[in-house]
Amino acid sequence: MARDFDEGSNKIVSPVYAPGGTTWMNNMTLAAWVKADASASAGLAWLINGSGADGVGFAYQNPGLLVKILIGGVNYVTTGYTLTVGLWTHMAAVRVAAGGWQIWANGVLIHTSNVTAPVAPTVGFQIGNGGPLKLAECGLWDVPLSPDQVGALAVGAHPLKVAPANLRRYLPLWGVAFPEAELSGAAANGVLTGAAALADHPPMGPILIAA
Repeated sequence: MARDFDEGSNKIVSPVYAPGGTTWMNNMTLAAWVKADASASAGLAWLINGSGADGVGFAYQNPGLLVKILIGGVNYVTTGYTLTVGLWTHMAAVRVAAGGWQIWANGVLIHTSNVTAPVAPTVGFQIGNGGPLKLAECGLWDVPLSPDQVGALAVGAHPLKVAPANLRRYLPLWGVAFPEAELSGAAANGVLTGAAALADHPPMGPILIAA
């Protein structure tokens, strides 16, 4: 299952990943599956590690379904990519210290930017809020994933199988328990504010666990 968020204050919040300093934010990845239900009326963040005034996240250009990346306290990056209502899309924002930002959609590099790294994040790892949309498989890594790794996620690989030693937040949003399970090993479970109905999950492969 996935989670379906209305536009507004409906969200799931896990403790922020902020290990101290900003060095790690020069080499990081934020990724998730997203399905837009309808055009958004406001440019709210729908996945962010931070508050918006800091941290990094995905949002809509106000209004509509054009995706932008919030670089909190610095700027934002308009990707030029518009979500299609009713279709699951895998989005990833990769920060490489030597080369800036890489924005990926369904495993394809769609945009690059030299905008600097964000202000150190506060508040939480926040999911939802900027709907109406469905979200699943939300992950944060403290390394820049390679093109092959981003591509693997986009064809259904589970975040637990992609650079797992560097996976710092992972909420698949299965909706089987509250708080919402966080599976990176940090036990940073997510607390629901408002409502988030269950929805169909994006196309994923099986999680293969060694005996």
